[in-house]
Amino acid sequence: MVEKLLLGISYPLQITRHLKDDFEDIKNSGVNSILLAVSEDSLAYNFEGVKHAIKLAKEFFDYVSLNFWAMGGIFGGEASSYFLQRYSGEAQKFNISKGAEGAVCPQSKIFKKYFFDLIKRIIEETEVDEIFIDEPHWPTFRGKMRKIDDSIFSCICEKCRKRFFEENGFNIPLNEAEKGWSEFVLYRKKIMMEFLKDIVKNIKSCARDVNVNLCIHPKDNWVYGSPKLEDVIAIKGVDIISIDPYHFKFKREEGKKYVLSQVRNILNVATKERKDVQVWIQGFKVPSGRESEVGEIVEMIHNEGVCNIQFWSYGNEAFSLIVSDDFKKVWDSLKRSYLKLKG
Repeated sequence: MVEKLLLGISYPLQITRHLKDDFEDIKNSGVNSILLAVSEDSLAYNFEGVKHAIKLAKEFFDYVSLNFWAMGGIFGGEASSYFLQRYSGEAQKFNISKGAEGAVCPQSKIFKKYFFDLIKRIIEETEVDEIFIDEPHWPTFRGKMRKIDDSIFSCICEKCRKRFFEENGFNIPLNEAEKGWSEFVLYRKKIMMEFLKDIVKNIKSCARDVNVNLCIHPKDNWVYGSPKLEDVIAIKGVDIISIDPYHFKFKREEGKKYVLSQVRNILNVATKERKDVQVWIQGFKVPSGRESEVGEIVEMIHNEGVCNIQFWSYGNEAFSLIVSDDFKKVWDSLKRSYLKLKG
């Protein structure tokens, strides 16, 4: 089990010429661990730049993780999928349309080869310490005001329809009232679990051993389709289980209670399976007047026994859709808590 205190942050890898200055600023803020969020675009057009970023990060930080950011649209992140631009036929499909959803079907053999080849290159050509599997999920459909519509779901692509019929003897239901709804829910779980196990197996089959960190979104909406903690905790080869109980959607005290309940739950479950735990702090969409909560949450979860704490993300002001009202105050709050914990 990991005993060392890791105080980290994610870094959306974009323009490499700024790396040294940014890394110095981050390190001086008490950070000794960094996650590089690398898009498919960077991997496709700037792989040498990605390698350079990892090499430089290793000079500044004790621990470097790589997040295949929004890979295939099936993992967390705002980035677009370069793969789906070339292989649109491998995309998932919603139940209401013949059109493609912006996420790859986890049964796509073409995608798996593409993804696993990139994993192998990263592990064997760099000194990265960890591969971060970021919020694997089935996509949602958002209607007016971006509200999730539970009646619209995926995947009913040709591959899924064919396999579901072969295994069950009837077609995929298009709504909850049709025959086979419970079978379809179990089918989706099985497909996602097979996909995750394949990822972990391929990471662990590489020539150099690295840690596997699987981040589970705390949502329990079945349509969102994030695997449940109880489902993934025992996957062989997973070293770290992480959660991101982002809390600014709640009022102050309610948010703290939410984070605390999530942290205690994952610590309880992970301890039984001898997995290390990582918890992410929300540094985006922080409303004015609540910036101090960032540091308070850091110290609160550390007091619960969490030694691997991460923050999403540095440079948040670059993402206009999720920008905080005053990112400098957010950063200062994080910095004070990190430096305090480091002593």
